[in-house]
Amino acid sequence: MATVFLSIPSKQTGEVNLAKPLKQFVQDTYGASGDFTTQLEDFNRLRASAVSKFVDKHEAALEVLYRYHDQLAAVEGKIPITENANRINFKWMDAFDKGNFFVGKLHLTLSSAAYERVCLLFNIAALSSQIAEIQNFKDLFENLHPLAVQHAIQGFEAKKSEVVNIEIGRLREATQMLNGVLASMNLPAALEDTSGRAVPASLIEKSQAMQQLGGIAALDTLMRELPELLKRNKEILDETARLMNDEERSDKELRQQFGERWTRTPSEKLTEPLKAEAAKYSTIIETAMNADGVVKMKYNEHRQGIEILSRGNVAEALPNAGPDAQLQGNPAVGELRGLMGQVEAIKAEREVFEFELQNIKSDSLASDFLSVLAVDGVIGPEVLDSHLDKLYGALQAQLRENLGRQERLLAQIQTTNTQFCMAKNSNDGASKREAIMKQLAAAFDAYNELKENLTEGTRFYNDLTPLLAKFQQKVSDFCFARKTEKDDLMHEVQSRIANQPSPPLPSQPSYQKPPAPSRPPPPAAPHQPPQQQYHQPPPQYHQQQQPPPSFTPQGAPSAPYPSYNPYQPMTPPTLPTGFNPYMSMYRPPGMPPNNAAPGGMQYPPQQLPYPSYPGYSNQPGYPPR
Repeated sequence: MATVFLSIPSKQTGEVNLAKPLKQFVQDTYGASGDFTTQLEDFNRLRASAVSKFVDKHEAALEVLYRYHDQLAAVEGKIPITENANRINFKWMDAFDKGNFFVGKLHLTLSSAAYERVCLLFNIAALSSQIAEIQNFKDLFENLHPLAVQHAIQGFEAKKSEVVNIEIGRLREATQMLNGVLASMNLPAALEDTSGRAVPASLIEKSQAMQQLGGIAALDTLMRELPELLKRNKEILDETARLMNDEERSDKELRQQFGERWTRTPSEKLTEPLKAEAAKYSTIIETAMNADGVVKMKYNEHRQGIEILSRGNVAEALPNAGPDAQLQGNPAVGELRGLMGQVEAIKAEREVFEFELQNIKSDSLASDFLSVLAVDGVIGPEVLDSHLDKLYGALQAQLRENLGRQERLLAQIQTTNTQFCMAKNSNDGASKREAIMKQLAAAFDAYNELKENLTEGTRFYNDLTPLLAKFQQKVSDFCFARKTEKDDLMHEVQSRIANQPSPPLPSQPSYQKPPAPSRPPPPAAPHQPPQQQYHQPPPQYHQQQQPPPSFTPQGAPSAPYPSYNPYQPMTPPTLPTGFNPYMSMYRPPGMPPNNAAPGGMQYPPQQLPYPSYPGYSNQPGYPPR
């Protein structure tokens, strides 16, 4: 069964200035004993630090509370804090009361050091319970440090790497300079060639070492691979820049096209961090290209000597100096050999220094930072510098002594070598032999530097490629998101333009208006089909004739009625003179001739008979067939 821990909330209090009210009492009471202003300020800061640690749930915060409690207990017997003497109001909130909006949390204020100490003991117990609860339920995170400590550790590691790189760079630079000076004096090879005929042992060793490292073929392989790696990285960066430029150009064109309707954020504002990152990578690549150029120049300068050492035919490349160039008994030879031994010792020390710089560790770093955080509440840069000095100070002093010893040693070598050169025979064979040995010694040193530089360059470009690919993907995602946003905004803008109402038309000039219409002519009489002739006698004219019922055949469209103006007189059509279509028709008795109605009124001509409609002959209102 798992153990359950219950934690107690801490009591809260406010800031109190202990130094000001106690200073006068200490001066009046203990004035002869000295000035205690500094001690009172420290006491005040200790309380402020203890109060701020109530929310820090780690054991380092408990240490601060213990220190303040012990100091308060020690001071209580020497500097009384009561209602009647050195009145200081200590206000503490109730730990279990949450309060409310109207009256706040319950609290008690007393001017008593004993009350302050009791409340402090309560918080020590509460904080202990909180730490126990955390340790019980968060075992998976027991190795995690407070965020301030973690940031301090990261800052320390960054400064540590900087110190290590600087010191190793100083050592390697000094070693290269040392090798260059010795090669210019043909040392130590000149000391091994006192006979002027045999190949110095150092040159034989250098030739064998170069062959084991792959010789000039290994350098040529690295030299061919390096430009390809550089080209790959440049292509990735160039493509990334093209994506950003195309997106920005498209945004500018659309902004010019749509004006204020193109409301999204301009690309140049959004791509500022991306462009800064691209510029950083561009600078890195440019620096690497310059370094590659230096490497290529050094390779071309020492290629001939590297080829000789790679083939192993050193004896064929060295001419004989002649019997008069022998210096085996010269005292300068022995002195130079001793100095060359010191040179090797210096180089061996530097190898040890470089190993220690790269592998030195600080196991107590986290605990040290936790203690500083508990006391000061913050871990400043001076804390990091102090720990760096503690970690590397002694080793850096040894490095400085080593570099200084090299300067003194080179001065002795140059002086002794001058004496050695004066004792040598200056015939042409000896001069040519010495020049070639210097060339081979310099070629060996250059080979090691070139191989190291090319290996580092290859590793650098290979490590840079995934970083550039990740950066390119980030830019590609940005451009894709912007394209999606652009398409949506274009659709919205185009829809808004299409649905925008057209502006009102301008008023028409008076001269373009059409003239007022005149009175329309009378409508033409509607055309009616001829009626079928009736065989029954017409009705008497003294009776009112009823119109036949209207009927529209099924399926026949109804003709529109013509417009009629009752105020316009209608002129009857004029018939030809002498035309009387009813002359031969039946006239009922008493009917006047020529269709004359009584009183002289004319009747309209009789219409022709209606044509017969199939299927409608027996309908009411239609005449029989």
